[in-house]
Amino acid sequence: MSVAARPSNDVWRTALVFGGLYAAQGIGASMAQFVVPTLLRQQGIGLALIGLSYLLFLPVVLKPLMGPATDRYVAGSVLRRRKAILRAQCALVACFAFAALLRPGAGTMPWLAALLFVVMTAIAAQDLSTDALAVEAIPPTRRGIANGAQVAGVYLGYVFAIALWFQIYGAMGWAVALLALASSFVAIGIIGWVGSATFQSQQAWSSPASSEVRLASAFRHRPFVNGLVFLAIYQLGGRIGAAIIGPFLIDAAFPLATIGWVTGIGMGAAGLAGAFCGPVMLGRLGTTRMLVFTGLAHALCFAGLAVAAQFLPAASAATTVLVLLESTVFALSYVALFTLMMSRVQPHQAGTDFALLQSADSLVAILAGAGASWFAGQVGYRGAFLAGAALLTVACLGATRLLASRPFCLPKLESSGRLTAQDRLP
Repeated sequence: MSVAARPSNDVWRTALVFGGLYAAQGIGASMAQFVVPTLLRQQGIGLALIGLSYLLFLPVVLKPLMGPATDRYVAGSVLRRRKAILRAQCALVACFAFAALLRPGAGTMPWLAALLFVVMTAIAAQDLSTDALAVEAIPPTRRGIANGAQVAGVYLGYVFAIALWFQIYGAMGWAVALLALASSFVAIGIIGWVGSATFQSQQAWSSPASSEVRLASAFRHRPFVNGLVFLAIYQLGGRIGAAIIGPFLIDAAFPLATIGWVTGIGMGAAGLAGAFCGPVMLGRLGTTRMLVFTGLAHALCFAGLAVAAQFLPAASAATTVLVLLESTVFALSYVALFTLMMSRVQPHQAGTDFALLQSADSLVAILAGAGASWFAGQVGYRGAFLAGAALLTVACLGATRLLASRPFCLPKLESSGRLTAQDRLP
C-alpha cells in the first residue's frame, strides 16, 4: 500500500517528526535563555556578565543570512534537507556531551559560552531546514498538523529544559543531567531521520542556481510583502500585551507562588491545548478566517485585562482566567501564522523566505518586549492592553485585503512530467 493511502499514519508521522524536532529547538534555546544564566547566577556570576548571554541568540536573529547558501544546495531534495537536520542534531549531541565534562562557573564560562554559541548556530540551521522541509515535503492539507506539532514541540521543549532538567540536575548533578539531555537529542535525531524517510518532495525541480536564490528577491514578490506587513502588525499587537502580563500580575498583588503557577504550568498547559486544537480549527476555518478569529479573540482578552487593570480587585480569579485564555489564543494563532508563512514563501528558496518571516517575528518580539514596559509606564496597563487590542483589530480588518493576493503554490506536473503553465513561478 502506498504512503498516500495511509493518511492516518501520515498524520501521526508528521506530528511526531516535527514535534520532536521543534522540541529539540525549544530545549536548546531554553538552556541558553533560562537554565545556564540561572546556574551562573547561583555560582556568583555578576548580572551584567550574565546579561551578555543574550548575544548567544545572534545566530537565530541572523538566520536569514544562512538561507541562500542552504537553499542553493539542498532546495527541492528531501534527502538533503534530512541530512542537514541530522547534522544539526549531531552537533547538539556533541555540544551537550562535551558540556557534561565542564562545571558552570567563572572558570568555565568562556567554554560554556562557546558551546552555547555552537548550540544556537545548530538550532538556527536546523530550524531553517525543518521549516523548509515542511514547505517542500508536507502537502497543504497536512500543514496544520505540522504547525500544531511545532508549537506543541516548542512548549514541551521548554517544559523539559526548565522543569524536568532542573530536577535531574538537583538529584544527580551536572554531568548526568547534561548526558540525559544529549541522550534526548539522540532519540529525537533517530525519530526525525526514520520518521521522515517516507516524506516525498512536492516540488518538480532540482536545486536552483545560485543567482536565483537571494534575500532581496523575497521583497519583490507581493504575496511575501503583504504577508510580512500583516505579520508585523498582528504580532506587534499580540506581543505588546503579552510582554506586560508578568509585571501586571506583580502590580495586581498576585503572590509569587501563584504567578509561578499561572505563568509556568497554567500558561504551558494552555499553550499546549491551543497547539493541539489549532490544526482542527485550521481545517474548519482556513488560514485567513482563523487568523481573524484568533486576532479578535486575542483583542478581547486584552480588552478584558484592561478592564481588570482598572476595575477588578487585586489577584482576582477573573484576571487569572483571562491570562490563561490569552495564552491559549496566542498558541492557536501561531498554528495559523506558521501556515500563513508557509504559503507566502517562494518554493525555490523556502528556507530563506521562511527565515526572513521568522526573523521579522523575532524582531517584533524584541521591540515589543523592550518597549512595552516603558509604554505601560507612560499610559498605564489599561492603555497598553488597549493598544495591543487596537493593533490586533487593525490587522484583522486588513486581513482580507493583505492576504487576498495569490500565495505561492507548489507546482503540479502534466502527464508528460512538465510544469503546467498556471503553476510556474511568477
